[in-house]
Amino acid sequence: MTHTRSRTHTCLGRTRGLALAIAAITLGGCYPGELLNVQDADIVITAFDANFDFSTSLTWGMPDTVVAINVDGSNNLYEHVLDQSILDRVAANMAALGYTRELDVATNGADLVVLVQANVSNNYQAYTYYPYDPYWGSYPGWGFWGGYPGYGGYYPWVGGYPSTVVTNTKTGAVIIEVVDPNVEGPDGEGPTLTVRWGAVLSGLAEGTATDARVARAIDQAFDQSPYLGR
Repeated sequence: MTHTRSRTHTCLGRTRGLALAIAAITLGGCYPGELLNVQDADIVITAFDANFDFSTSLTWGMPDTVVAINVDGSNNLYEHVLDQSILDRVAANMAALGYTRELDVATNGADLVVLVQANVSNNYQAYTYYPYDPYWGSYPGWGFWGGYPGYGGYYPWVGGYPSTVVTNTKTGAVIIEVVDPNVEGPDGEGPTLTVRWGAVLSGLAEGTATDARVARAIDQAFDQSPYLGR
């Protein structure tokens, strides 16, 4: 049985850097060395503006694409294959919360706007080890192979050259932000896109059933945010 690890944070979201900051922490993390399957590495983190009443919002809008972003300076390998399924899952959760979707936000406006971004990147790690224990000779009976037919008097390697193995783990994250487009900036600078809620879904971008894992993580993000909804 697999589980998605989750965390909830209470934050006052003043800028769009809220979820991106969480994403940077998440993508820079390490995964346990003995995962039973890729689902064991899935993490869902949410944060929200505790001073905002989500029940006062009626309408919401969302662009029809997932934006590929770089959060750690590396090349983004996200290929947009899951765009539609991600957007559909987010829309289904917003509808279940009682919000009405506005398809023409530019003309009619909306109380909330949902922005979805994604990142896939390679994470390389190098391990150095010695092929044989340099202290092998300290074990009784193993220091000198003279008693085995055909082995003569060979002594185990006690110095040797270290071997280095480089491994690559491909990790991915989906970042969902619910922003308030109606907050005016200082000195009439226009909307500030204040973040009211953010979610980061992070895991290994490998294995099978990626679509199902992402859908499950999106549902988890909304499920662990009971303050959302009409």
